[in-house]
Amino acid sequence: MQKYFLRVGKTISGFTIYDWLAIGLIAIGAFLRLYNLENSQQFLGDQGRDSMVVSRIFKEGDLVFIGPVTSVGNMYLGPIYYYFMLPFLWLSYPSPMGPIYAMAILGTVTIGVLYWVGKKMFGERAALAATLMFTFSSAVVVHSRFSWNPNPAPLPSILMFYFIYLAWKKSSVYWLAAATMFSILLQLHYVALLAGGVIGVIWLTSLIQQIRQKKPIKKLFLHTFGAVAIVLLFFLPLLLFDLKNNWLNFQALQNLFTAEEAFEASRPPGIIDKTIDIARDFRSRAALVLLSTYFGMVKARTTVLISIVVAGTFWLSKNQKSKKFAPTLILLIYIFITILGLAFYNGNVYTHYISFIFPAVFLFFGVLFDYFIKLNKYLGWSIFLAVMAVFLSYNLNTMPFQDAGWKLSDISRTADTIAERVEPGESYNIVLLSETQDLYGQNYRYFLTTKKGKEPINPERPVETSKLFIINEQKVAEDVVNLPIYEIQIFPSKEPVEIYQVEDGPDIYVLETK
Repeated sequence: MQKYFLRVGKTISGFTIYDWLAIGLIAIGAFLRLYNLENSQQFLGDQGRDSMVVSRIFKEGDLVFIGPVTSVGNMYLGPIYYYFMLPFLWLSYPSPMGPIYAMAILGTVTIGVLYWVGKKMFGERAALAATLMFTFSSAVVVHSRFSWNPNPAPLPSILMFYFIYLAWKKSSVYWLAAATMFSILLQLHYVALLAGGVIGVIWLTSLIQQIRQKKPIKKLFLHTFGAVAIVLLFFLPLLLFDLKNNWLNFQALQNLFTAEEAFEASRPPGIIDKTIDIARDFRSRAALVLLSTYFGMVKARTTVLISIVVAGTFWLSKNQKSKKFAPTLILLIYIFITILGLAFYNGNVYTHYISFIFPAVFLFFGVLFDYFIKLNKYLGWSIFLAVMAVFLSYNLNTMPFQDAGWKLSDISRTADTIAERVEPGESYNIVLLSETQDLYGQNYRYFLTTKKGKEPINPERPVETSKLFIINEQKVAEDVVNLPIYEIQIFPSKEPVEIYQVEDGPDIYVLETK
């Protein structure tokens, strides 16, 4: 009966039953990424800053050569995410929802791409298992439901992985495509620099193979130079920025490593103790990358992790002649280098740091499930169903569907109350007291900049203003007007001319020069 069902499935519009199930997952994935999207948005400072930068491109023709600043190292990313946002913000302006919907749609497209790549490299069953996990992972869904520069990373990551495989096994010309995807990844988040490790390892493996087989290597080097040129071309805007600004980005990158803050701080002295400490971090990073992000804080995660590694190594050793050997080896190298690089990093590792590795991890799970099912059908399906039960139980309970406490509409109407108190062309500034520590209130600033003639001053180029609005979301400080905040301290008047409360929102103090 099962064989008959599969055979019939292959005749339905040219799609197999696995293909139809994948199409169903894409539809479910679209729902998970689009449901209640606007009401669940937490439009924070980073999103407000990015939206202001992008809106200036189409409003003022102010082209940008740098992207967002990183939270570690104070370095600037490339501008590619801003130009991704550009057409969608232009379409929805002044609402910032355009890039948010674009991100949700891109996340849905990534589901289909993951299945397509997985099917070509590992077979339908492994691809479908990986797609199932990617579709329902709350960590993946979260990062598909708001606009932020690291969020598109899974798509170029899975394509880079596929092109690396083709460059190794088909033709070195695919190094050009792999370099393009790598360049995009780097402009989304610098942690993706770790992905360069897998490129280096597979390139070197390919070179050694060609030398041993006495094949000409001229094309390999020609395409390699082309790949390097592509990376440099992508980073030309940043290079021009550094040339103009005394190598600001290069110095920040240098300080990140030489200052030993991100990689050596709090490490114990001595080579042996330091190595043990890094090994301990390797285990914890491995648990984060492979397990806890998708299954919660699993108590037996170390045992499970060891089992995964052993099973993967065993599969490789037994299947070196299999078509799946090469792509699985790339998967393992990709995951291993990522975990190793994170082990050397001594700061906190947040989920968005590892979003680029999500597709590789899920494909690896898919390969393992497929291996266990082939090894023993009943045992394999039992393992798959048990793991999926735990996985779905955790992820369905942590989906980000609930309304945000302070919505986009709330931020917009708060900005309206400020604009009502400002005369056209009047110079004024705002300060935000919030748990986000965004003193500039970039989310409120964005909505204020959409009101022609009532834009606040640029906080990076402060000038004397006639009004200062203190938006008190925290409602903790008793003496708000005398807080040790530069913008408040330099304002000449400390006597509020008005204190009002936005409905269900912050208290706003209005200071005005006499």
